[in-house]
Amino acid sequence: MALVPLYDLTQQFQNKNGSILVAGKLFVYYIGRPDLATTWADDGASAVNPNPILLDNNGRAPCFVDDSYSYTLVVCDRNGQELFSQDITPGGAGNYWTDSSVRANQRTLVTL
Repeated sequence: MALVPLYDLTQQFQNKNGSILVAGKLFVYYIGRPDLATTWADDGASAVNPNPILLDNNGRAPCFVDDSYSYTLVVCDRNGQELFSQDITPGGAGNYWTDSSVRANQRTLVTL
């Protein structure tokens, strides 16, 4: 098992009006399954993240995953209202956002 970032670690999540998503929630699921995935706060697996992961005051949170699985990332506001979701395959074949801010209906993906 190799741990890799699920998304760019400089990723800053935003709400629909473009402001920083303070205290937002990131739910991480194994793709195609209802099960919440195990994620880690670092690539050394020293701390398991809660699921949902809570975003900090800058709309950021570290998230490392096992690169042998694919995931669905569901981004919600602080009240649990879904803003958007994205299927991600981490590692060399993964999809990552090309900029450091994500807005619903305004995502640009690049296949690495």
